Amino acid sequence: MTDQAYEKTQKMIQEHQMDVCEVGLLMCVSEKGDLETWSRDLYKSDWFKKASEYADENLDAWWILSAEHGLVHISDIIKPYEKRLSTKKAPKAEWAEKVKKQWDQMLCDEGLENTEIQVTFLAGKDYRENLDSMLTEEELQTFSPLKGMGIGDQKSWFCKNTYGTYQAHKN
Repeated sequence: MTDQAYEKTQKMIQEHQMDVCEVGLLMCVSEKGDLETWSRDLYKSDWFKKASEYADENLDAWWILSAEHGLVHISDIIKPYEKRLSTKKAPKAEWAEKVKKQWDQMLCDEGLENTEIQVTFLAGKDYRENLDSMLTEEELQTFSPLKGMGIGDQKSWFCKNTYGTYQAHKN
């Protein structure tokens, strides 16, 4: 996590005196750039572009759920990778436990351990299910607006719920 990202989160909390911090967790995608870059810029699919635009406009903060790295801050510098999240139960559970530990550390690093958090999953079932259970066990509110939708419906939902995208398609 960069000092700049930490300062931005702290400023947001202080300025808005938030009752609830809405945090997004976006799944990674297989389509990536060729060079090491900020994680938010590594993923190149249309789905990820729409998801990140939605997150920028509608959420207080967002992180990426990476099959390779676990929980990744959007300003972390990472290299392209080819790893995919296993569809088998045991590896998915291990990955979710890793992400949960990173989540707990992130809360401390960001100064959010005493803040009420609502987690919005913009992620498929493989990325979401085990982690969602772990977070709800801690009485965190979770929200999965894309649950049960196909990719086309998800992209349409992003367009309808993102002001900038809506305006671009409207004109």
